[in-house]
Amino acid sequence: MRALCILTSTLCLMVVPRLSAVYAPIPEIEQGRALTVYLSSGAYYDTNIFGGSTGEISSYVYELNPSVVFNASLGAKTPYKTLKDLIRFNEENRAREMPYFGQEIFEKAEAKGPLTDKDYVDALEKDLRVTRKEGIDKTMDDHKLDALVAPTSGPATLIDLVNGDYGPGGSSAFPAIAGYPDITVPCGYDFGLPVGMSIFGRAWSEPTLIKIAFAYEQATKHRRAPKFLATADLTVRG
Repeated sequence: MRALCILTSTLCLMVVPRLSAVYAPIPEIEQGRALTVYLSSGAYYDTNIFGGSTGEISSYVYELNPSVVFNASLGAKTPYKTLKDLIRFNEENRAREMPYFGQEIFEKAEAKGPLTDKDYVDALEKDLRVTRKEGIDKTMDDHKLDALVAPTSGPATLIDLVNGDYGPGGSSAFPAIAGYPDITVPCGYDFGLPVGMSIFGRAWSEPTLIKIAFAYEQATKHRRAPKFLATADLTVRG
């Protein structure tokens, strides 16, 4: 079974033939050594496999607006039937609902037009083309792969009032935008914060991805039961 392993500038996820892995934030010189191990075992490496950015944010903001979403999810009896209703509620209850952050994305979505707008249609077309035909599908076809393997992101982030619920980047956006299957399994910890490994592929590849994920979980036993700590213990690495 062939899987492509992706390295980033701050993390290295080493997947070897027996489906074991180790995670560590490492300097560039150590990444080079790790890459040598990858290549010697037949792994394929690419630092910018999917190319440039997509119109995901634009299409997402459009899709947030239609009132039918809120009608369906909140039920017929709710007084909040549209995005505009929710924006008004948040403003009327700002001290309780938004003491630290605003609702800029809601406001941008409210200003957008219907899903027939050319801007939305063009952004959606680009999203699907870049992530499907020119992204995941092309990569897997070119290198005859069964799956793509990459760090889901960095370690889980600590939410604070300066950065909010921020993310250090990751691989999940591509299958999510494409609408393709993606499985995340534990692959390690950093200061007790979990690090995930994503295994994703083309449409309808769920059986293959489940096999890989299950085999990896059984081989590594990385998962730890959550402890629901108030914050991370920054005195202990791992």
